[in-house]
Amino acid sequence: MIHRSSAPDPELEKIYVQHSPRIKPSLVGEAFHTPIIPPSHYQKALDLHGYTKLEALQKVEWLLNYARQKKLQRIRIITGKGLSSPFGPVLFPAVKTALLQEKERRKITHFTAEEGVFEVFL
Repeated sequence: MIHRSSAPDPELEKIYVQHSPRIKPSLVGEAFHTPIIPPSHYQKALDLHGYTKLEALQKVEWLLNYARQKKLQRIRIITGKGLSSPFGPVLFPAVKTALLQEKERRKITHFTAEEGVFEVFL
């Protein structure tokens, strides 16, 4: 069952579409969802399914910058488990490494990782 977060604000939609050439504006709402925890527990979410490692890391960087700018406290990043990847998980370990670096730089306070989903606390 998929729980949808509240519709992204127009400013976020505009920025997200500008930085996501493969996503049509009508599909932006589809990119912000979560399969597990109700949306009231986080403020924004990003689903990275279908992105390359480089694209995914760019999206994570963008979302973290956006979250800091908007003073969000909790965001979700969905990488998936990597079960359909021919060489095993790619996005999950890459995003985990990026978040560990952000934590070392004190740009995030902490994060949790479970079943292909990161909960990030700023």
